[in-house]
Amino acid sequence: MIAFIRGNVHRIQEDSILLDTGAIGYQVYVSGGLLSMLEPEEEILLWTHQHIKEDSQTLFGFAQEKELALFEKFLTVSGIGPKLALTMLSAKSPREIILAITQERPDILSEVPGIGAKTAKRMILELKDKLLSEAEGLEPLVGTGQYEPVVENYESDAITETLMALETLGYTKREVERTVLRVAEQHQDADAGALVTLTLRAIGR
Repeated sequence: MIAFIRGNVHRIQEDSILLDTGAIGYQVYVSGGLLSMLEPEEEILLWTHQHIKEDSQTLFGFAQEKELALFEKFLTVSGIGPKLALTMLSAKSPREIILAITQERPDILSEVPGIGAKTAKRMILELKDKLLSEAEGLEPLVGTGQYEPVVENYESDAITETLMALETLGYTKREVERTVLRVAEQHQDADAGALVTLTLRAIGR
């Protein structure tokens, strides 16, 4: 079992990276948020989950060990495979997911592409007790589930155009606004076209 891996980013792909460890190159699937922050030739250490099937072996990598632990808890829930678990960590922060589960907020979990109401309720049922200790000390989520914009006025037209473009692709503002704002902050010179691409990468699509 590969517990962690250190190397240089050889290539950044749509949903994974090729990591050069010197003698071997590994394909490692990572969250969209991490993917958008990496640069070619950057040296990184990733905590890894090795997913083994009869006909394949796949590596999933995480910048923090606690993200790996949360990812592996997701896999214990029926109906959640590694790709969907990674999509969750691309769309939501560990804090948001932990609190959504422990505060029984299926509406927040259902904002993640691929997570329906039944799966969200199953996650709460099966993971709430396991995550209560991790929720201690975290500021509770607020609101009743009715969406409120993160900000009233965006700093650039590119953000507005990006949100409009994503809505035409079938995403709601509720699903993608936080991700767009995070990506725009990380790539301040990006135009709307680039932000759309980076946001889709960040949410695992």
